[in-house]
Amino acid sequence: MNRAAVYLNRRLEGQAYTDLWTREQYAVGPGGFTQLPQFVVIPHSTEDITRTLKFCWQLAEKGTQLPVVARGSGSDATGAAQTHGAAMDLSQLSGVEEYDGKQGLLRMQAGATITSCQAFLSQYDQELAVDFGNFEQNRAAATIGGAIAGNKFAYDSGAVDAIDRLEVVLSNGTTIETGYLSRRDVEQKKQLTGFEGEIYRGIGTIYEEYVDTISMLSNQALPSGLGYPGIGQLRDEKGGMDLTPLFVGSQGTLGIISEIIMRVGPKAQFSGGMAIKLAHGGAMYRAAEDVLELEPTQAAILAGSFAYIADASGRMPADFGAVSSDDAIMICRWDNVPERKMSKIFKRIAQLFQDFPEGMLQLIEDESDVLWCQLQSLQEFAVARDGRGFVPKFFGRMAVPSLDGNDFRSRLGRIEAAQKVALPWRYDMNSGEIYFYPVCHNEKLVDRQGMMGLLMAVSEVVQSVNGVVVASGGEGQIKAATAFKAVSDAEMALHEAIRALFDPHRILQVAAKRPVQATTIMRQIGPGGA
Repeated sequence: MNRAAVYLNRRLEGQAYTDLWTREQYAVGPGGFTQLPQFVVIPHSTEDITRTLKFCWQLAEKGTQLPVVARGSGSDATGAAQTHGAAMDLSQLSGVEEYDGKQGLLRMQAGATITSCQAFLSQYDQELAVDFGNFEQNRAAATIGGAIAGNKFAYDSGAVDAIDRLEVVLSNGTTIETGYLSRRDVEQKKQLTGFEGEIYRGIGTIYEEYVDTISMLSNQALPSGLGYPGIGQLRDEKGGMDLTPLFVGSQGTLGIISEIIMRVGPKAQFSGGMAIKLAHGGAMYRAAEDVLELEPTQAAILAGSFAYIADASGRMPADFGAVSSDDAIMICRWDNVPERKMSKIFKRIAQLFQDFPEGMLQLIEDESDVLWCQLQSLQEFAVARDGRGFVPKFFGRMAVPSLDGNDFRSRLGRIEAAQKVALPWRYDMNSGEIYFYPVCHNEKLVDRQGMMGLLMAVSEVVQSVNGVVVASGGEGQIKAATAFKAVSDAEMALHEAIRALFDPHRILQVAAKRPVQATTIMRQIGPGGA
């Protein structure tokens, strides 16, 4: 047995496993990205996390590096949940611990599933006050800690505001609590002699040395989730500070989140929805801005042969009838809207599209949420598969400023023609986030080369229209192969300075959120995947 695992097993409430079968369960991520861990740690308490990281810190001080990667359900599509070091499974830290109805707060452990948190709150007619967007929160295993560390929220939705505070174990085993501190409290933190004091002093230094770069990140027209963009949200004009934004999207590279307190609010009530099918969907994109003025809670466009492929696979709702490869579908829903106002919204949408020729347009009102749910499910289940193909999830969570213009869509068309692959896509109208659903293969090296080549080609198109490759979700290892190409030296230095401050011995997920060659990623993608 691994000597490190033997040492930990004498000191943990949980368990460290070294057998090959267990290690293999944690080796393969979505799409077949594979890194076999040395051993697996399953902590049963925050103290177990602390003991493990203290041990790794001590090893590092003696010249031996043992990286640790924290994971929830392991569904991260970017390779952030894989490691050759120690895989730490937080699924046993799953308690929903305290609900404060007066303050509207819920305290839970990092391994608590989103499903269990929402189910607990439903008895009070409440829900987590955050928009999970396109995240698969309905999967039973998806954890709240994984959602925060992976930034699996709706893009640019202000998710940080929904987090009251975090309990985080730093790379040396020190446990800290984030949350807003006044300027006076920050100064007191800086006087501490331990690692926490170093962190607060170091943040102050980083703000002084990288002031222009931080300002640039804070004022991007289309915010990027690459690296640690939360650095621009830490301080307010009064000198107060909250470290929480740094850990959102950090993918376990700055510390391991062990407990969370989040804000809750009244459960949303579905008011109405509408689906619009339009032949030759270019006009759909021009109408999107007008529809957004009606303030839909959620709105998306399914395009790029999405509807056609879904129809061919038998997944398209019968309401739409025949579907062609040029069709685009807009789906919208409204929550908490009075009935009379909802009726006016339906009439206004009909007016917006009244000039389209008969046969080009189809409007379907959705009064029961059935159609919305059907169309939402298409992105997971309706993309045609050929028996051995799969849809890599790391083609999602990019963002573009607008679809009104043919350049972006025509470039995608050229990629489809050149690489002989269909590129169905889904565009979130509220945020600008875009997801691609190509069917790929990874049995052979040529398949993996093609998949990475497609990712790089799509990324270049997104960047060419001033979009971002990492909107939400993080770059992990896989998207890092292309996302860092557009990063300046100054921004790269800022991200590395933050990382060096929190993890000077390179203990926490050392492979993610750093530039990497596409060939390196290809070598770590094995047959299989989903």
